[in-house]
Amino acid sequence: MKIKKKLAIIGVGPRGSMAFENLVIEFCSQNALKNCSISLYEKSNHPGSGPIYRANQPDANWMNVSHRFLELGAREKIESNELGITVEAFPTYHEWITKKNITIDDNIDVYPRRSFVGNYLQERFQSLFRPLQVKGIVDLKKDLVQKISLCDGQVEILAKEGTSYMYDEVLLTIGHQSTKIDEQMQSWKNFITENKLEENLHLFTNPYPLSQYLECDYINENTTIAVRGFGLSTIDIIRAVSEKIGKLEIVDDTTRATKFICSGKYKNLFAPFTLEGLPPIPKPLNKIIDNQFSPRPEHLESLKNQLSDKSIQRKARGAVFLTQAMVPIIAEMYLNLENNNNLNCLSKQEIEEVLTNFLKDEKFTHQVLTNNVSVLNLMKEYVQMSLGETAVSLDYCLGQIWRHCQETIYRSLSHNELSAEVFKEIIALDERLKRYSYGPPVESIQMLIALAEKKILNLVFLDNPNINICASGWKLRVSDKEITAQLMINSVLDAPKILETETAIIKNLLEDNLVQAAHEDLGVLTNEYAYIFSQKNNSTLPVALLGRLAKGSVIGVDAILECFGPRSKNWAKQAVLNLLRNK
Repeated sequence: MKIKKKLAIIGVGPRGSMAFENLVIEFCSQNALKNCSISLYEKSNHPGSGPIYRANQPDANWMNVSHRFLELGAREKIESNELGITVEAFPTYHEWITKKNITIDDNIDVYPRRSFVGNYLQERFQSLFRPLQVKGIVDLKKDLVQKISLCDGQVEILAKEGTSYMYDEVLLTIGHQSTKIDEQMQSWKNFITENKLEENLHLFTNPYPLSQYLECDYINENTTIAVRGFGLSTIDIIRAVSEKIGKLEIVDDTTRATKFICSGKYKNLFAPFTLEGLPPIPKPLNKIIDNQFSPRPEHLESLKNQLSDKSIQRKARGAVFLTQAMVPIIAEMYLNLENNNNLNCLSKQEIEEVLTNFLKDEKFTHQVLTNNVSVLNLMKEYVQMSLGETAVSLDYCLGQIWRHCQETIYRSLSHNELSAEVFKEIIALDERLKRYSYGPPVESIQMLIALAEKKILNLVFLDNPNINICASGWKLRVSDKEITAQLMINSVLDAPKILETETAIIKNLLEDNLVQAAHEDLGVLTNEYAYIFSQKNNSTLPVALLGRLAKGSVIGVDAILECFGPRSKNWAKQAVLNLLRNK
């Protein structure tokens, strides 16, 4: 009798679920499913979706990807004659929503709730997990893994409860992890504790779950909530709290213009702040408007060829390696727009120069870039561009084209020959441009505009205010203006800095020198099949890692579409090859 090969996947959100799916498919293709045993570790109650996409969450949590772009591929029919088992194919996301009487309209992009997408993910996972569980191929452990160790060529998993299991291969797909709290947050935390102000001041170091402040009774007409950050998480917070105290109503189905209805006399309820003082940028309203920012196939092919050339990568010096490839494409497409703001008829060369300067320095100004001292007016201007009702600025055009090019950029630059410092610069540039490329739907910005006009959302302190904490709260000051907040919510998610990660499993891997950082400010160093390089001898381990903590080996780890991409397929093929080779 053959000894079963044992594998474990730690973390069963969308990425872990897809890795499990690809692993099963690969085992079946080798007629070896009966010779494997798969353990899935998921500490939450939401295997398949993970906590981020769980079904039972507030409707205030929206996707920033519309139905149209959620091109989640189908799962093929799985058959194992050796086990006498057939698992029917699972539909694409678009087929699935059609069965729920949802159609994709070219005239308006609809952004689903995260819980809705979570239902798809959970149904898909359970449709594969249950029949394999019955056959004893897979088991689910609701354990928090504390440590991974190597022992005689195998991998030992130690859970928090003290249980220990041995495996031949392990995959980590644990997603976002907390890092060391920064000095500012720690000082606020210490001040509240030392002065016993817990009943008066409330500090939330993470924006989720929203229930932590939605279910409290200390938000009233005299409350001000300071929010650290002004991105997608802040929008979720503002929407959730606004719907708790009133009602957001669409007053124009075409423009998604919104009004806020509330009986209470709320004012200055929200006071967001950032280091840059810049708002998120809405995506185009619909496919028709968005198509003008979609590069031609020859553009993408040229970009791929330039970026994926290993010899050029080795010679690269800074993010200019990427911008030199992108700038000509953006300049050409901007000049070809039916309605751009190039009133002085700048040449392609002049537009390229503006783009190059802006990509080097976000504070660079020019007449073809959006320039407005008022954040409220800036948001209104970007909304008009997203609706196709005004001339498109060069920076808005840049951001939307960048979004369409991201898949090519990510595929071309993951596991590259760039130096760690150059790759860090490129990742930083891509992160900076996410204000555009990962922007929210128009409706979200219309909500912010409506709340700002009713003085419920205060944008005065958005640009890097001076902040002091005292017994009455957090005092935010800009010039001669000041506001005091009783609640502080940090909406800025921790960067994937492996050396600062607080999670026990990662800290133990570091302490045992079983992992190494791709860069001191980035994630784990892995090979093209996601296997971790050991610090001890630079060899790969029977431990692989996919997702956010691999940023620095790969780029583009945050989008749900990446969970359905080729990375987990590549890992699954290599994992099965490794196990069958060693049978």
